[in-house]
Amino acid sequence: MQIIETGRIYRHTSEEIIEKSYKMILLQQGSEQEIFDLQTIVYEAQDDPQKFVPDPIESFRDVMLVEGKGFSIGVFVEEELVAVRTVSFPGDGTDNLGREIGLTSKEALEKTAILEATMVRPDYRGNALQKRMLVPTMELIKNHRCCYVLCTISPFNYPSLSSVMHAGLYIRNLRMRTGVYGGKLRFLLAENICRDKKMIWKDSVAIKNTEIKKQQLLMEKGYMGYHLVEIPEEPDQFMIYYGKSEVSF
Repeated sequence: MQIIETGRIYRHTSEEIIEKSYKMILLQQGSEQEIFDLQTIVYEAQDDPQKFVPDPIESFRDVMLVEGKGFSIGVFVEEELVAVRTVSFPGDGTDNLGREIGLTSKEALEKTAILEATMVRPDYRGNALQKRMLVPTMELIKNHRCCYVLCTISPFNYPSLSSVMHAGLYIRNLRMRTGVYGGKLRFLLAENICRDKKMIWKDSVAIKNTEIKKQQLLMEKGYMGYHLVEIPEEPDQFMIYYGKSEVSF
C-alpha cells in the first residue's frame, strides 16, 4: 500500500463536527467495489442529477485501477473510503478527448490523461479534498510522462470547476454530450503541463456560467475560460472570465 499523505479532517454530522485522522493512498486492483459503493452514496446525495454521471464498476476494475491504463487515489478514515479521484490514460483510442483540442498525432494522444471522477462522501465535504487529491494526481500524471490533462465538468458544478482550474486547466468548449453523459451539458477543460511559458490573457470578458450560448460563441472565436468568481447571493451561479491567450496551448 502506497501512502501519499496523512493528516486530520472533519466529519460533519447533523449534530456535531468531529475531527478525524485520514490517510490518502494509491488504490490497488480489487478496490473497485469500494469505489463503486462510494459512488452510489455520492450519486444518491446529489441535489442536481445533471452534475454527476456515474461510471459502471467495470470502468474502475478494467481501467482506473490497472497500471498503464489509469490510476485512482483514495482517502480513508478508519478504513472507510470517503473520497476518491480517478484518472485514465486513453492512448490513441477513439474516446480520447484530446482530439477536441486539436491533438491528432499518435504521440500526442498517447501523452494524454483524463481526470475522470472526483467523489467525496457528503459528511466529509468542506475539507478541500478535491484540491488535496489533485496535487498528487498531477504529480503521478507527470510521472507517467503525460503532457495533456483533460476533463469534462458540468457548467453548474462550481466546486469541481474551481478545483481543476486551480490546478491549471482552462475551459476549452461547452456542448451537449451523448453516450454515457445522456445529453448533459459539459465543459471540456484542458492544459498542457509540459508547456514552459505561462498563459497571458487579453480581451478578457466575464460571463455568468448560465449564459450557455454566449460562452459557446466566445470559445468558437478562440477564447478560453481561465478564472471563476462566486456570486454568494445566487446559488449555482458564478462568473467565468474568458480571454484570448498570447501563448499557444
